[in-house]
Amino acid sequence: MKQTLTSILKIIYSTLFLSIICLLSMASAPKQIRPSTPIPDISTFRIITPGEIEKYNKFEIAFDINSTASNPYLPYDENPPAGIELAAGITVDAHFLPPSENDWNHAKSVPCFYYQPVEEVGIEPNNSLLPRGAAEWRCRFAPEEIGVWQFKVSKTDVNGTFETAADVFNSIDCATESCKGFVGVSPTHPQFFAFSNGDPFITPLVSMEQNNPFNTLSAIRNNIPTLGNNGIRFVRWFPTGEGANMFVAPFGDTLRINWAFGDSYTLFDDVDTEAGKQTRFRPYFYATQNIPVEPGQYRFTFRGKAVGEQVMRLQLGNNFVDICAPGNTHHTTNREQCDYFQDDWQNYTLEANIVNSGSIQAGVRGLYVSTDAPAPFNVVQDGDIGVHSMQLQRYEEDRGAWSANLLTRSDPDTHTYIDQISAAKLDEIFALSEQFGIYHKLPLFHKNDELLNRMLADGSFGKYDNTNHNFYASENLPARWYQEAYARYFVGRWSYSTALHSLELANETNPWDSASQTAGLNLARFIHASAPRHIMMSDSFWHSFPTDFWSDPDMDYADKHWYTKADSDNGELVSLIYDDSAAYVRECWQRFHDYQTLLTTPKPILRGEGGVWDTVNWGQHTDVALEPTGTWYHKKLWAHLGTLAFSCDGEWYPRLFMPPNAGMFPNDRLNLGDMFAAYENFIQAEPLNNGAYVEIGTDLTGDQQVLYTEDSGNIRAWGVRDSKNKRALLWIDNAEHTWRNVVDGVSITPGSATLTLQGLTPDIYVIEVWDTHEGTVTSSSTVFVSQDGKLAYTVTDLATDVALKIRGIRPPQTINDLTISPAGNGIILDWTAVSSNTNGDPTIINHYNIYRSTMPYFLPTAFYLFASTNATDFTDVDILLDYMHNYNYLVTAVDTQNNESNQSNHVGKHGFLLQ
Repeated sequence: MKQTLTSILKIIYSTLFLSIICLLSMASAPKQIRPSTPIPDISTFRIITPGEIEKYNKFEIAFDINSTASNPYLPYDENPPAGIELAAGITVDAHFLPPSENDWNHAKSVPCFYYQPVEEVGIEPNNSLLPRGAAEWRCRFAPEEIGVWQFKVSKTDVNGTFETAADVFNSIDCATESCKGFVGVSPTHPQFFAFSNGDPFITPLVSMEQNNPFNTLSAIRNNIPTLGNNGIRFVRWFPTGEGANMFVAPFGDTLRINWAFGDSYTLFDDVDTEAGKQTRFRPYFYATQNIPVEPGQYRFTFRGKAVGEQVMRLQLGNNFVDICAPGNTHHTTNREQCDYFQDDWQNYTLEANIVNSGSIQAGVRGLYVSTDAPAPFNVVQDGDIGVHSMQLQRYEEDRGAWSANLLTRSDPDTHTYIDQISAAKLDEIFALSEQFGIYHKLPLFHKNDELLNRMLADGSFGKYDNTNHNFYASENLPARWYQEAYARYFVGRWSYSTALHSLELANETNPWDSASQTAGLNLARFIHASAPRHIMMSDSFWHSFPTDFWSDPDMDYADKHWYTKADSDNGELVSLIYDDSAAYVRECWQRFHDYQTLLTTPKPILRGEGGVWDTVNWGQHTDVALEPTGTWYHKKLWAHLGTLAFSCDGEWYPRLFMPPNAGMFPNDRLNLGDMFAAYENFIQAEPLNNGAYVEIGTDLTGDQQVLYTEDSGNIRAWGVRDSKNKRALLWIDNAEHTWRNVVDGVSITPGSATLTLQGLTPDIYVIEVWDTHEGTVTSSSTVFVSQDGKLAYTVTDLATDVALKIRGIRPPQTINDLTISPAGNGIILDWTAVSSNTNGDPTIINHYNIYRSTMPYFLPTAFYLFASTNATDFTDVDILLDYMHNYNYLVTAVDTQNNESNQSNHVGKHGFLLQ
């Protein structure tokens, strides 16, 4: 409807509006003029995470800063590249002195960042994180050392440098999943990823660029727990203008990704230079955002220009006004009304009183701009429109001030600010990922960034560069400067998170362009120099494997994007093995072995993207979904048992977060999450990076070959073996059972064969047979391996696949010196640590089981299991006053392979030893 009693249109023509436009825009901070009575440069710290901080967990402080900096998102630079305002920014850093240090030169420094507090508004699934209250500064840090840390904050701007006095916080050890720490390259076995505590990180990589899983707050809160609860732990997606999660793109690129795409564009001609703008946004009819609201006063402001017969329609909920250029006649011919006739760039404001909670549409629609608009606005007319600095605000009664911007990415100069709503969603993603064990591999930029790929050496914008050389900017060029400004902000806000696996420059840059390679290495060096902990850096190319680049020490691991296609004519660029996903992984494993020999030092190699392409288009092969058991995904996953350190997944089309479809994949019975959960159940707790495992398989030679005598069908088997610690994993597959054969209805012969593992240490072994679809043990048996080191297993009439977990059963030595003594109203049990197994070989104890019973001579069954501990003592409290029972105890040792020792000697509550 047109203007109502609850709406007020305010057209402000005064040039005074230009002086306050930065106050209204989240693209820059309010200017703070230093009063005649000086105030502190940095306010008292507000501790966001009070109390003791567990190791690897977030410590966060907030504070206010007195500064005249005009843009808090940019660092202070008194000699910036051409086109960047001199000394407009501010540099704020926190410095953390480890407990083991007393020299501040050895402090760990991290950038602090400008932060807009948010609150949750709306009801799921239409809820969102929206700004509330005044902006402030934050610093985040995750301690890697326990003890008392000292910290202080420094800021540098045009007024000089100021540093606070030191404060302290205490870091303690932790007992949660986060105790694993950060993911990095294993220092002892550098072909592997490993956590800070040494545990291997071996889960295959999956893309999250299908079905927008992180695009809304509701999706984030539903999908990340789903991933974690199903063992999908390693994900790659783009928090950039390129990504499918376009509402989590804090920096850069075109504005159209957040305004319904279509015929809306960031443009570079006829811009509002008087307001200091470098770009403008031309919206089309559907360019609005749906915003959850609560009752209160709202206003929409923007600066715009209409030319010719095209019209801007400012909309705030049910209220709208149409803005035309002088002389516009077409709009009235269509029985529409031009509320205002204005030329050149003008300021516009529409206010509305919202009575009920819900959601409203807000934006500036373009009329007569595109043919997909509803009639009569679908007849394109001569003319043009442009807008910038769009802002929706709520009046905050408690502060007596208008809020920060409630719109996502609403100014086209996206290189000059960090969108705070997008950043708040990324906060939520990392926080939930820390809780559910998800680790993110993220490109920082889009190589085809609509702005950075046009930015010239003088800071102006020119023609789009199809070679991306404007984006691959060298040092002292403005595009490179803006990239590093955002990289600095990213490190400050998110480097603390254990859920951050690694970063890339951008998705699929040019592998043989020296400018591309140099840009990737420059970003890696900048991140390594800026972060308080080592953030792994990599990159990705759209084909090939440039070994000199990957050998550079600032590339922590290598990445190859390698799809498959039936009609590929170059297997190095696009694999020829499309019909058998297990063989597709095996090819990757062999090629990565070859690549490893070409690197100057060993490092992890993974497939960053993969999948099977259709021959008609570049999407997923349409037949994959027609196979309801998901054989393409299932066998690609389980084939990883034979790849050891290498990750050969990177599935671009995981078919996650889509409705189940009977007769297709996924369906009510089978989905990728269930597959990963089954695989994780099998693989967890295997110390594959201990340096003792080797790959084994029916296609290998020597004692790594799995010998087989085939009776029928076509059996293959791949896995790993640790002879020293008497363990092996083996996946046995019917090679005829491929996704292509299933789709084509080929008759598949069940396979039968006797498989013989070699090179095992003589001992008694348990063979567990696992159902690979359910992730459960279906049977187990015990065999003896003699001096020849061979273990035979016969598989009969195998239709699909099965997995074996094989381990020696030499348990830890028995505890013989368990003692008991009183402690207040309780008792303390003590014993000597166990360090070897019954064969006298060294072993690692995972924990001790405490068994308790009122019977003096009982056996250590699950019924009597009372507690577990990592220590060599245990306190049972408040039992001496229980005169009705004489509790009796025994202890067993359990190693990292879950082998449990025989029971210790018994002891009783009243202090006597039981013989």
